[in-house]
Formats: sequence, C-alpha cells, structure tokens
Amino acid sequence: MVAAITGCSPSSRLTEKQALAIAEPAMKAKFPADFDANRPYHAEVIGGGAWWVQGTPPTNTMGGTAEALVHERSGKVLGVWYTQSPLAPK
Repeated sequence: MVAAITGCSPSSRLTEKQALAIAEPAMKAKFPADFDANRPYHAEVIGGGAWWVQGTPPTNTMGGTAEALVHERSGKVLGVWYTQSPLAPK
C-alpha cells in the first residue's frame, strides 16, 4: 500500500525523496513537539536494504534528533526513535 502512495512498485527501490515522504509523517506523529526543530531531514541507504532518516539537531544544543528506518523496497517504516547526545544532561 505504501508503494502505491509513493508511486513506487514493490520491486523497485525508493529514492531519498520518497523515503523522506514516508518517514516524516511517522516521525511527526511520534515526536510532534520536536519535529519541526529537527528540520531539515536527510536520508541515506544503509546495509540491509533500509533508508536511515535523521533530522538536524537544533543549533546551540547538545544534539539529539528524530530518526527512522524505512525498508528500501517496500517503503514500510521499520522504526522511529529519538537520539540524544551521550553528553546531554539527564
């Protein structure tokens, strides 16, 4: 179903633009308060046939951003999480 929405057949591979279009709504739904502060988002293909989507940490912070994995062929969101710098205060 995701492949039909993105205009990509299940046997083809997603583009970065398509991976972002799939991941961003899932990330915004899970982290609505932080989503816009992490723009722009970027994606790169990693091993195992997935796109790793990550935001840009806000300036003047210790880091941390929303991230997601998107299956390269099916377009399924495999996971969404938020990273934080190990140096950030707890």
